[in-house]
Amino acid sequence: MPRPSEPPAALPLPSERLRVGDCLVDIPLREVHAPGRRRPLRITPKSMAVLLVLVEQSGRVVGRDALMAEVWPDTLPTNDVVTQAIAQLRKAFDDERANPHYIETIAKNGYRLLAPVEWLQAAPGDAGVGDARWADPSRSTGQYPALPGADPSEPLTPLPPPPPASARGGWRSIAGAVGAVLALVMLLVGWAWLRAERDARANPAPNPLAPRSERPYRLITSMLGPETSPTLSPDAALIAYVAVPEGQRGQAILIQTTEQTQPRQLTRPPEGSDDIAPAWSPDGRWIAYARVTPGRAARSGWSRRTRAAIARSAPATTAACRASIGRRTAAA
Repeated sequence: MPRPSEPPAALPLPSERLRVGDCLVDIPLREVHAPGRRRPLRITPKSMAVLLVLVEQSGRVVGRDALMAEVWPDTLPTNDVVTQAIAQLRKAFDDERANPHYIETIAKNGYRLLAPVEWLQAAPGDAGVGDARWADPSRSTGQYPALPGADPSEPLTPLPPPPPASARGGWRSIAGAVGAVLALVMLLVGWAWLRAERDARANPAPNPLAPRSERPYRLITSMLGPETSPTLSPDAALIAYVAVPEGQRGQAILIQTTEQTQPRQLTRPPEGSDDIAPAWSPDGRWIAYARVTPGRAARSGWSRRTRAAIARSAPATTAACRASIGRRTAAA
């Protein structure tokens, strides 16, 4: 079967124009002249090929697969290409999908051309001219009639060439444009400088040599000596850490609130031992730690903090609490 997208090369059509319903279709120009429209609407080559397939099968249903095989051979297009081509044809024919007069959609089947088709015979002088027929300025149409008394054999009088532009006026125009651009650039530079100066006065740059009034952090502990292994309680109300209490040699576990309050010594290691690596229990009631003694195996223990230790409003009562309550377990 001939390829509809190239009808002149495969099989000559009966004519270059045909009437579909009340619309006139010009195949070489791919234009559809609808009644009541000021200008014709030009469609794509694929849409014209789809129309020719529907014209060939006028009054019969043409499936989507058949349209894709005829118009898009040897390709793998999507179903959207057929939908777009039908939509463009409906727009050209001023047709509606809900109330069709030209192209009807058959659900889950295909499309059918409803309007009658009539091939229009070309004029004797227009046979085989194709698109070159519009190159004749003496040709008259119903939309653009020829002037009265026009003789197509009379040669056309060439129009005189336009006078050359004055070089003097051209240089003046160029100089004026350059001056306007320079003035605009100077205006923008001045505006930017004034804005930068205003911003500098409103927000002066900080002096790197000036002493800082506030630290970027907040001090929690303030004991002498190193304070290591800090760990927060699950509710972030207390902090446990390792430090050497005043008057002692070994490291112990200390606990205090996250405010600057007096710390409380939670463990008291024997002489020559250190308590390290505090870790909170998930409920925040116990603190696990490790006791290290040189020459002996490390031991692990648990220390239970008292209720008075978490009360921020009564830090003075923490001194009266015992250092550790509960049990300790030993591990080899």
